[in-house]
Amino acid sequence: MNVATTNPQDGSNTSALPQEGEQTLKAPVKGKKTKSAETVAMEKAEFQKLKDQKEKERKERLDRKLDRAARPDTVVISRTTMDTNEMADLVGANDRLMNQLRRKIGYVKALTPTKFEELFNRSQEIKQSIHEFNKELARITGDRYVAPRSYLEGRQS
Repeated sequence: MNVATTNPQDGSNTSALPQEGEQTLKAPVKGKKTKSAETVAMEKAEFQKLKDQKEKERKERLDRKLDRAARPDTVVISRTTMDTNEMADLVGANDRLMNQLRRKIGYVKALTPTKFEELFNRSQEIKQSIHEFNKELARITGDRYVAPRSYLEGRQS
């Protein structure tokens, strides 16, 4: 049994129960426009299209990472903490910038051999500092730290 009611504001009739084949809709909010089924379908299709595009881009990024990981000049770093994540980003940027520094010596007026030597030595000091820090962390935690070959005592340059 359907119960019909009349909206006192606009005089429209509404049924408390949906008729066969009708969808139940929430009561319209005053001042809020309702979307047609066609609009909702278009929005869903657009959302799915964006979702598919993001997934495609994610897969392409992953493929590029896998291609780079297979190269002999690449080291893969497991990022288990936010600190490691940031450090890996810093190392990647430093690698790229040091490569540019080496390529531009003699071509950029401000990059004299003396300035290059100063920057290179600072880079070495920073690496040495990280090495010493890792040794200290390993000693405190009782964990194992295997230094890079160039940092084994007596082989540092």
